[in-house]
Amino acid sequence: MHNKEAVSAYIADWLEWSHRMQEEQRRNPSPTVIKLRKLLAEKQVLPSSFDLYKTPK
Repeated sequence: MHNKEAVSAYIADWLEWSHRMQEEQRRNPSPTVIKLRKLLAEKQVLPSSFDLYKTPK
């Protein structure tokens, strides 16, 4: 491969940037992510017997 050092440096920089962005998104989630997390937490709190899509036996 030509320019192996340049490619390796590019990939290393990209990985560092992507990790920084993931951490920033984790610390500052968007309003949509906050809403989805809230909905998921509410769903997990409901008892498993309470399922709107389940037909009664």
